[in-house]
Amino acid sequence: MVQIATFLDDTSRRLGIGSATALRFSSRRRFTVVPVCCAECFSWLGVLTGNSRFYCCEYVLWMLISLSWAWDASECLHKSVRWSDTVTHAALLLGGLSLCFFNALLEIPHFFQYHPSDTMDTGTVEVLSILQCYQDSDSPLWLKRLPFFFCYFFGCSWGSCALCYRYLRRGLSARPLSHLE
Repeated sequence: MVQIATFLDDTSRRLGIGSATALRFSSRRRFTVVPVCCAECFSWLGVLTGNSRFYCCEYVLWMLISLSWAWDASECLHKSVRWSDTVTHAALLLGGLSLCFFNALLEIPHFFQYHPSDTMDTGTVEVLSILQCYQDSDSPLWLKRLPFFFCYFFGCSWGSCALCYRYLRRGLSARPLSHLE
């Protein structure tokens, strides 16, 4: 998460985005580190207390973080001249918007609706509510969620590697070659 904020911050400087049109959300402390730490705290509070409201708060924070990345990427996209910058900033913009819409349309609605097919034991339907967590390792819900987790872990890992490669490649090409002699 700090990787994306650092990339956007450095790219905005390289593209000459001045203080008049400065990136509004790329301040690493206020709009990246603090919300990410809060989101992780909400996640752990949900795990430790079994209260699903903390997960909902976590998803809302991730939506705000992803919107800040999308905004910053759109500002950089607007100033991009090289095709590689354009592709990178467009990918970050789409990634941020995708994360926001995924949470808004797929994750958060789980807190407001419950479908009995999510559990094997139909006797627990009356006990469950949006404020309680129920774990059943034999539930078909885990099979429904497995493709998401697979794509999430591989997508985030490879996306991080691609951003790192782009960042290092752009940084190396901008350096003078005199230091190699």
